[in-house]
Amino acid sequence: ALALARGLDPAPLVAHAPRPTLCEETSFGDAVESLEPLAFVLRGLVARVSARLEGRGQATTALAVTLRYDASIARLRGVAGDAAELAIVLPAPLAREGDLFRAIRAKLERARLEAPVRALAVTAARIVRAPRVQLDLGRDAAVSPDALPVLLAELSAEIGDERVGVLACVPVHRPEAQSRLAPALGARPRELPFAWPVPAATRVLARPLALEVHPSELRAGMPLVVDRRLYTIARVAHDLRLDEVEWWAGPPVGRDYLRLWLTSEAGGAGAWVYVDKATRRVMLQGYAE
Repeated sequence: ALALARGLDPAPLVAHAPRPTLCEETSFGDAVESLEPLAFVLRGLVARVSARLEGRGQATTALAVTLRYDASIARLRGVAGDAAELAIVLPAPLAREGDLFRAIRAKLERARLEAPVRALAVTAARIVRAPRVQLDLGRDAAVSPDALPVLLAELSAEIGDERVGVLACVPVHRPEAQSRLAPALGARPRELPFAWPVPAATRVLARPLALEVHPSELRAGMPLVVDRRLYTIARVAHDLRLDEVEWWAGPPVGRDYLRLWLTSEAGGAGAWVYVDKATRRVMLQGYAE
């Protein structure tokens, strides 16, 4: 402490290493107002980024395309800001020109130009070591090992990376939150240490639907409106109870789950509902076949 008070500290200084990025950009003499010439120029920029990545044995998992508008026209049209950025998240590291351009083209085709473009830039935002696939005599030579990553990258750019993945189990008590989309490639969520009870529903709703009925009316012979259809409750059975769970993540969850067998003129149906112990509201959790 006395040494530090005198300004003496023998510990070595660790310099901050900024995250490496690669950027290629170009500008136009005359502003470009359509996507076709932009795609042509983008191909050249992507080729240069790809060459730099492959020369270093690297790949990227994120791309950013920056469209810089003509400032005066953008201001005249009331565009917020003088540039637009298209972010592309890649599920797996990619470096080849064709693979990168497919992902960018899928995103560019859905873009809308708010003003003429004066300059264009492509940035490899996250650079990692390029994966190397060893020779595998059991793999079909006609099938590229990058075919699936490229397809996933194209889908992610077109519909959003939050909508592409595989279902993974999540260790929570609420049935509607027990599964989520996880990355199809790369890191996966940890496996559950034990098996959760199998829900009584074959289709669980992502968001429970409120039913306009009092809990005391959930008995045989009573009418019930579900999704604008009138049913009659034929039988009711208690399924399970969640008693003040997940208090560590927010308000405690208390629910009484019931299985309902419903009949109508059009046919029968099975419903999985619960009564919220705090609000006494009846919520539809899912359907059972």
